[in-house]
Amino acid sequence: MMLNRRHIRVKVMQTMYAFKGTESDDFSKDQKFLLFSIDNMYNLYLLLISLIIEVQKRAESNIQKKQNKHLATKEDIDPNRKFVDNAVLKFY
Repeated sequence: MMLNRRHIRVKVMQTMYAFKGTESDDFSKDQKFLLFSIDNMYNLYLLLISLIIEVQKRAESNIQKKQNKHLATKEDIDPNRKFVDNAVLKFY
């Protein structure tokens, strides 16, 4: 699970502030909120990864369409493929 430390710190501080603001000593409700927030951050992380992968696929198809044009320019024939050929994105 790759979460940004800053996000975790913010959620912990929010939970501590909410716990300090309440009169009860029941920490289980605040703990559930913290765990729920961390799960939501992880889901957001996965969505962002899938978005980047989909953008990479769209870029690949766009490059292929440009290469098949009848009047293709030099850049259409030999495009910059750094993003499309990214090794980290190919791993996913």
